[in-house]
Amino acid sequence: MWKILLVDDNPNDRLLMTRLITREFPDARCTEVTTAAGFADALERFDFDAVVTDYDVRWANGLDILQRVRQRNPNVPVLMVTGTGTEEVAVKALKEGLNDYLIKQHMRRLPSALKEAVEKAALKKKLDQALKDLRVS
Repeated sequence: MWKILLVDDNPNDRLLMTRLITREFPDARCTEVTTAAGFADALERFDFDAVVTDYDVRWANGLDILQRVRQRNPNVPVLMVTGTGTEEVAVKALKEGLNDYLIKQHMRRLPSALKEAVEKAALKKKLDQALKDLRVS
């Protein structure tokens, strides 16, 4: 079961993301965050397999959210969805470690992008552990 943190202040977008994710992955659990306080609380008890954030929320932007998630857990996949972003924002976010960047008009790609990001993170975790075990031996 995946635990997904959704960071978006638009209730319709959150509903769409939740529906797309749970239709493809019925046992996924989505936690929705709509405020700075809610995001701070989610970071405090961070136990998510992935984060999906809007680029433009009232209290932050996606780059800030990406940086805060990376400080808390550098290996968790972060995907950004936007209706207002630019290529410049996408390039900057990807350079800072964003796993994927989606335009809201193409939101149907979210489940496959999420699956790919979570699977890559799991493989990286296994590889890191194997390298650690190899060094010890």
